[in-house]
Amino acid sequence: MSLARAREACRIYLKDELPLDKDPREVIQRFRATVNMLPEELEEWLLSADSRQAVEQAAEEADRNGRHVARRIVEMLQKDDECVYEADLEQMNQITQYISCHRRLLEEKGNALDPLELAHLKNFGFDLHKAVNAPAAAGQAGGGSKPAAAAGGGRMGGQAEPQRMEP
Repeated sequence: MSLARAREACRIYLKDELPLDKDPREVIQRFRATVNMLPEELEEWLLSADSRQAVEQAAEEADRNGRHVARRIVEMLQKDDECVYEADLEQMNQITQYISCHRRLLEEKGNALDPLELAHLKNFGFDLHKAVNAPAAAGQAGGGSKPAAAAGGGRMGGQAEPQRMEP
């Protein structure tokens, strides 16, 4: 599948609404486990020519938003779990689903990637090289600098669940 077709197949997840029955702790934990770049790594990556090139060569508007989304990912990774808002949860869920979709497509291709595809995924906080070379430690958190919500503490660790705000 071409890069354009893969992006098209996965792009729908960037518009998903957060299901009402979705546990916020699970959303945060999955996001932190899926995004495998540290905030500092992602910020440094965004300064690179490869990051800019992935955006400039994107044909679709949604793909050109990758660098903006990456800056939001940095912000969300740096947040404490008790400071996560509904909009953050929704975007965390979207990013997790988007990266997971790309990973499924990559597995179908045997992880054969062109450099532009790698750069695009890195703009969303996922570095395939880190994923392939990562130790297989059970329960290991992702790239976020804050602990996963499942580890306890904060709003997600026992206080009232956040309320869904309707538009």
